[in-house]
Amino acid sequence: MCSSCGNEFAKWSGQCSACKEWNCLKEMSNDKFQMSKGGRGKRIKTEVVSLSSVGQGEKDGGVYISTQIAEFDRVLGKGIVRGQVILFAGEPGIGKSTLITQLIGKIGGLYVAGEESAEQLGLRVRRLGLDGGKFEVLASNSVDEVVEQIGRVNNLYKIAVVDSIQVMLSDNGNGMPGSVNQIKESTFKLIELAKRTGTAIIIVGHVTKEGDIAGPKLLEHMVDTVLYFEGDKSSELRILRVTKNRFGPTDEVGIFKMTEKGLVDVRGEEISLVENGKEKIGSAITVVAE
Repeated sequence: MCSSCGNEFAKWSGQCSACKEWNCLKEMSNDKFQMSKGGRGKRIKTEVVSLSSVGQGEKDGGVYISTQIAEFDRVLGKGIVRGQVILFAGEPGIGKSTLITQLIGKIGGLYVAGEESAEQLGLRVRRLGLDGGKFEVLASNSVDEVVEQIGRVNNLYKIAVVDSIQVMLSDNGNGMPGSVNQIKESTFKLIELAKRTGTAIIIVGHVTKEGDIAGPKLLEHMVDTVLYFEGDKSSELRILRVTKNRFGPTDEVGIFKMTEKGLVDVRGEEISLVENGKEKIGSAITVVAE
């Protein structure tokens, strides 16, 4: 199996013929790919529906969920679409968890804490001055428990956050958390859950030192939207950009400012290129595209 794109092959090769990466094929045992009795082999009965009966009398407000964070909504288009699956990636410590915690704190939802406990999440919620009553916390690394929880409450949640996909584990997958097979299987189950229940799911992902999302490239193809959260840790400004979006633009950029109370929206005219608003003799300001 290719650790870069997730394609499977009958024999080892120095280069993956699908993604052209070198030294990325790992040998996997056949017996680990057998389906368990419960999991993906257990099909859920679905019905064929006519588009003429879907969304009748329903305006955009019934389909889109406003995050109440202006820059976040603008980057996505009009907000989060019901059943949308968003991959939210960024470097460690850049503020991913802070931003999605603020998002849940405004509209409410399920927070799947795979990397921290409910008490640790509570510390961040109180530090940001958010209402803890809007948080339903599931401190678990099991994707199957997430599926069971959302299915049990009968579409109660508008949004669910999974932090992060690299630590989630599926009963049907083999290998350790973060392996290609586990990421593929866990993401598949979350996408299936989102489309079936209408709950929008935000999947938090880590990035490598090269700036790519950790895990197989297939992960980016599976989801509806890919967001990158970037910035210099020595600076208070953060940039949210979208590289894939099935329901909106892919050329928008959102700007945030990190403060003691979390991230706040920044308008373009609020960004001053000259400190203190005073001109400096002999200085020149320019824009460089990297």
